[in-house]
Amino acid sequence: METAKVLKFPKNIAYICEFYYLCTLFVEMVNMANQKEDILKLAAREMQKVGIRSVSVDDICRELGMSKKTFYVYFASKDALVECILRMGETEGKKKLENILAKKKYCAMHCRVDTYCQAI
Repeated sequence: METAKVLKFPKNIAYICEFYYLCTLFVEMVNMANQKEDILKLAAREMQKVGIRSVSVDDICRELGMSKKTFYVYFASKDALVECILRMGETEGKKKLENILAKKKYCAMHCRVDTYCQAI
């Protein structure tokens, strides 16, 4: 009867495996962020061209070559996507306005914009 050979791994194999796992997770997170950004950019562009009602989730998925299941990983519904696009636009608009005001130093105008932005 033969004795089974015991494989001996280096003591730090657990650290190597953990590092590999963490790297894999990081790559997956980056890919997910890129996919969500791709959805947002395409949807915003198409909705601006033809209108919100004319763009469907099917259109977006077909254009990006992804399944509807993947779309719904990022957004619960088309309404959630539209809300995210509107918030993104609001944030970008506010940043642009603040940059203009910082350059031109319109104090009275700046006070009004701050009041408006806080009201939103």
